[in-house]
Amino acid sequence: MTARSILDLPGIRELHSRNLLFPAVVLLAVVVVLLHGAFAPPVHEESAEEATKPLDPPPAFRPDYEKTPLAYTADYWLQVGEQWRPHIILIGSDPTPAIVVAPRLAVSSVETADDLIAEELALSIAAGEARSEPEDESGADGTPDEESNGPPLPRRDETPYRLVSVNTDHEVAVFALATATPPAPLAALNELQSGAHAAALSLNPDGSLRITPGVVVSAQGATDIPERGRSVGETLDLAIPFPEETRVAAITDLDGGLLGVAFETKDGLKIIPARRVRDIARDANETQPCVSITTQDLGEPMRKLLGVTTGVFVENVREEAFFPEPSIRSGDIILRWAGETVPAREVFEQLYRVQEPGRLVRYLVLRDGRRVSGATRMPDPRCRPVSLGIVPFKNMGLVMKWEGAPTSVGMPAGWRVMSVVAGSSAETAGLQRDDLVVAIQGRTLKPDSPRNALERLERGSQPSVLTVSREGRLKLVTILRGPTSKSGN
Repeated sequence: MTARSILDLPGIRELHSRNLLFPAVVLLAVVVVLLHGAFAPPVHEESAEEATKPLDPPPAFRPDYEKTPLAYTADYWLQVGEQWRPHIILIGSDPTPAIVVAPRLAVSSVETADDLIAEELALSIAAGEARSEPEDESGADGTPDEESNGPPLPRRDETPYRLVSVNTDHEVAVFALATATPPAPLAALNELQSGAHAAALSLNPDGSLRITPGVVVSAQGATDIPERGRSVGETLDLAIPFPEETRVAAITDLDGGLLGVAFETKDGLKIIPARRVRDIARDANETQPCVSITTQDLGEPMRKLLGVTTGVFVENVREEAFFPEPSIRSGDIILRWAGETVPAREVFEQLYRVQEPGRLVRYLVLRDGRRVSGATRMPDPRCRPVSLGIVPFKNMGLVMKWEGAPTSVGMPAGWRVMSVVAGSSAETAGLQRDDLVVAIQGRTLKPDSPRNALERLERGSQPSVLTVSREGRLKLVTILRGPTSKSGN
């Protein structure tokens, strides 16, 4: 439609002839604007507070979890972990994982062995079995005293595991299992490549599975040199973010094969390749135990002259096997060992070998014409001292381990509390496991004679003040004697 045709419309032609067309158009536009304003929704004016209020974030885009690589990886390791669960057991009252590496052998940390030794000694104190523990200032592991007519030590109840040996070189404790348990399958390190997937498998104290995935940085298989050992040259370097609470963990590959075992040590986690761990366990179990006390039989004429009907003569004592020194002496005649009569050398060696490393063993000997009894702590099967001094202090109700070297910067040497006997004066005073006793009556302990001050405290009856380091802070603990003992901080 053209402008001429619009002007020919009757109404518009009339307005145009009277010069009213333009005012009519303007009036129509005003009316349209007014009507739009009347029916449009009101405009909200933002306040200053609303203007600065942060906007709600847009909804996160979440893909289908079941189809992501992360989900597949987590589910895969969970399946591997569940298959691996029979190869991990918990040991001790403070449950610690142990890895089964042979049908009846498992490995764990040295701390686990220390805990078991301390636990057994604490039970012995509670049962009154440690009454012949030495109380002199010589620092010996068991100076004998006059013969006691008390009953022999009762036999230890059967347990599902038994400490076999403590390998101080590798900081590995080996345990024998009462029942056969399937060992972990071993992986071939020489088939691994850098960047291969691996995971640390362990158990929490409640028995739940803990899985920590990672990767292999480098690995090298064993070199076949029989005269130097079956696992010479094995190395395993990993990139795994181990949780802080890890004490022992199995390192596996994607097929569930055991690559190595991580052990907690005083210097942090130590990883030992799987075949080396298995060899350590087998050697500890198969190697003929070293006998630190060499004996010989007594002939019948010699027994008559000495006035004894049984016993063996002590030819030699390997002093380096005991901490800090042995209480059995060369020249003694051993009449009883671990509560059993000793009629011959073979019987003594058999009784010797069945004792667990670190166990406090009572004996009866003929020395200088007198029958005297005492106790000694068993060394490990390699004739080395176990834990270098886990010592029971029965009068206070404490089992402690000497830590002669500082464990961290600024931490003094002292006695680490391994166990506190229920109902003892130490428990009443408030001493706790892992406390470090660094001073007695304000005087620091001497590293050259660490037991002297505590043994004097054992014999005394006066209140004593101990300086204790607990969780990085020092506190004072007062030990009182008698049933009304209380703590003072």
